[in-house]
Amino acid sequence: MMSTAQLFTGYTVFCLAVPLLLKPPRLVGGYRLSPALVVAVAVGAYFLIGLLSVEDLIEMAETLWRPVATLAALMTLGYATERLGILAAMARLVSWGAAPSAVALFSRVFSLAILSSILLNNDTTIIMVTPLALAIVRRHYPQRPDLWEPFAYAVFIAAGVAPFMISNPMNLVVASMAGIGFNEYARVMLPVALSVWIVSFIVLRFAVARRLASAPTSRSGVDDSASEMPYWPMAALLIAVVCAYPIGALYHYPVWLIATSGALLACLLLRWRAQVTVTQAMRHGISWETLLFLIGVVLVGLGLRNAGITDALTRLYTHQSPLVIGLFSALSSAVANNHPMAILNLLALGGEQAKTVDILAALIGGDLGPRFLPIGSLAGLMWVALLRRHQADFSLARFVSLGLLINVPTLLVALIVLDMLI
Repeated sequence: MMSTAQLFTGYTVFCLAVPLLLKPPRLVGGYRLSPALVVAVAVGAYFLIGLLSVEDLIEMAETLWRPVATLAALMTLGYATERLGILAAMARLVSWGAAPSAVALFSRVFSLAILSSILLNNDTTIIMVTPLALAIVRRHYPQRPDLWEPFAYAVFIAAGVAPFMISNPMNLVVASMAGIGFNEYARVMLPVALSVWIVSFIVLRFAVARRLASAPTSRSGVDDSASEMPYWPMAALLIAVVCAYPIGALYHYPVWLIATSGALLACLLLRWRAQVTVTQAMRHGISWETLLFLIGVVLVGLGLRNAGITDALTRLYTHQSPLVIGLFSALSSAVANNHPMAILNLLALGGEQAKTVDILAALIGGDLGPRFLPIGSLAGLMWVALLRRHQADFSLARFVSLGLLINVPTLLVALIVLDMLI
């Protein structure tokens, strides 16, 4: 039985961690606190006050090693995608044509972000496609720096609801812990994602219509110079891996095995085509900080469970429809980050005994809620940090206003489609 002091301290630590994730303070020497370090401090505090124990560590290790291995493999595939020329080929494809209009470029960037989130995952899409979108704007419209905003935001929005469980780290973790298979997940979430993309594109296109229409005709067409790096072998491997997921699921091959097999083949391609060793691929391709953040967030979720939050959530969710679960998940994820909320929702809904529709409704809310506030997801935090590094700050007020405009109808449509499918 937890004491009142333990519970109060646990909730206080969590409430202090949230604003630090939103705007990490600068320390001595200009160093800025990373999300992983903030979460690590919260985990350490939970161990000190007794909200976490060795048993929780063992539970975390038993349930999390498969999704973590999958994510590490996906990061390696993303690294190989960039090193072996696919990203450069995508840039040429987006800029195809003698004088593409701003509307055409905007639509292509949005589509490219969708394709990247399908083949890889949303975090990798943010990291790789956001700088690409900024570079495209600066190349085609050097006199219109204001155009970077709709293009960069299009990338963030397109990497929304995960069509496959591999498309979002937390969706992968939750689906794995809940025992939801790849094909079972995709059967429902692929149509949901399609509806999200359509509604998001229409609303965002309307919101930035005046800015795109005022852009001059670009004089910079596609760069026809041949790529020095042959990218077709890696492109074929990516397609093969994506196709192997549903086929493997039919024969009960786990997702982590397919993903890691694909990553090993990608390492062979890197060695063959780019003289990159496996050690170098693991060091530069895998974001170990992101994996530590994910593990830490799961531990924070277990600590909050031990503090009794899941009991309160269980009472809240009892006899509620998936629509209510999805809406509450979206709002809570926006202010408390979708990573701990995903774990708390899973535990509150019953884990492996939970209804699939309730789990998926909570995941939809967790995917779309971060569109209201950047603190809502690791992808949002990385996106904001990327823009800062490229001298393209996106104001919090603009983020919230666009989020409300786009996310309210999108969230409702997504949950309605979910209800129709299950």
